[in-house]
Amino acid sequence: MKNAIIIIVLFFVLSALIPLANKLSKENTKSVKTEKANSNNLYNGLNDYSFSVKINTENKMLKVDQKIKWKNNSNIPLNEIYLSLPLNAFSNNETEFARNIQLNEENITRFNIKNLQVNGAPAKLEYIKTESGNNYDSTAAKIKLKGVLKPKDSLLLTFSYLVVIPKSKHNFGYAPGDNYFVFDNWYPTIAPLISDKWQINQIHSFSQPLNNPSNYSAEIVFPKDFHLISNSKTEIIKTGNKSLCKLNSGNITEFTFLLCKDFVPTNYKYIRKDRSEIIINLNLRESREKYLQRVINSVKNSIKYLENNIGKFPYDKLEIIDVSSSSNSASVSLPGLIRISIDLFSLKDFRKIEHELAFQISKQYFGNSLRVNENFDSWIVDGINSYVSDKIYNTYYKNPYAYFDFIYYYPVYGLNIFFYNEIPIIYTINGIQYPIEYKNFVQYYQNSTSLSMIDSTYKINNQTEKQIVSEIKPKLMFLTW
Repeated sequence: MKNAIIIIVLFFVLSALIPLANKLSKENTKSVKTEKANSNNLYNGLNDYSFSVKINTENKMLKVDQKIKWKNNSNIPLNEIYLSLPLNAFSNNETEFARNIQLNEENITRFNIKNLQVNGAPAKLEYIKTESGNNYDSTAAKIKLKGVLKPKDSLLLTFSYLVVIPKSKHNFGYAPGDNYFVFDNWYPTIAPLISDKWQINQIHSFSQPLNNPSNYSAEIVFPKDFHLISNSKTEIIKTGNKSLCKLNSGNITEFTFLLCKDFVPTNYKYIRKDRSEIIINLNLRESREKYLQRVINSVKNSIKYLENNIGKFPYDKLEIIDVSSSSNSASVSLPGLIRISIDLFSLKDFRKIEHELAFQISKQYFGNSLRVNENFDSWIVDGINSYVSDKIYNTYYKNPYAYFDFIYYYPVYGLNIFFYNEIPIIYTINGIQYPIEYKNFVQYYQNSTSLSMIDSTYKINNQTEKQIVSEIKPKLMFLTW
């Protein structure tokens, strides 16, 4: 998608998403009515992932037995399959992921895969290099089949693995205090086979792996004093000092969960225009409970705008979790689950909560509906999300006040013109309102030498450049077209 014509074509994406959003919503509505905590009511024709998981939060260990039932839905016979191994991105500081995110010893982990079998016969994993040619990266692999897998035939891949749960550096691991464990991209997947071509990439710093919509079922054993939150249907059974959670979900691109303590859960129902319900589960830290009504209003306004202008919200359940910034797992929107980090001092005039939720809820539509390989073109999804979230903000809220953070976390009205080590040197202290789009122009001109938005995402070097290339540049294109 490196041709400039894609910029014009992109304007037709929004209108095309309306029937897609409605279709996804109907499918998910049907799944909620029929799903049970077993594997008998999932979507036919999709790949089936099943897990038996044991989590030791004291020793920081994850033990998994995994099965993948995979169907060759292509038009070609296959003699090999390709796998994505996301946790191997944390195995050393020379991987494509870690080259821009320095890992300490406490952040290091990888898959230790054993008993690999295809249809009951032993198989061998062979690591490969993809677009980067990085010899130190083992996040992409292949398995040579002993026979040919014909179109429409299926195979069963089974294996087990033991993973050291690291201190979280990026959406996987434990947070300081041991009261929070996050599990994103925690399992191996078979790469998508699209138009008879394998879409296999190494794991990069600023993009999500491309996965096929699949069925997921799991049984997870964990300590009873933790609460499990997931983007799947759950059934909890407590025995002794352990809890067993049975999870089941169909037609999603990623299966994620977290273990936590000290959260204040709140549940409410959002009624759609067709009178169907969305169950909203809010989980805020106790110190952020005072912002509950702002969160509820932000969610309602965002969904209302999207339903009025795009289409039916695609999920019947939405989990929203407020996490500590030290967990390195905030600002994430996965199918049916959003993680944000609410500041201890989050004044209403600054509207940070409202804008963040507008962006993440927009991504429930676009990020989880468009099949975009973020290793190359994350600007398509992030640019649309950013543009639409500004539209939501401007519909329901007044212009925010300018502010800066004093000593990292205390917000002060005004402009911070020059600072050193987060300490303001030249600044103003006054109430200045500005259009929500204002910061985009400032950030753009402060980083004018960044990559073009049609450069491959995996070439991006830092988080600031990711925001400029994937969000701000395409949003400014929409605003000035």
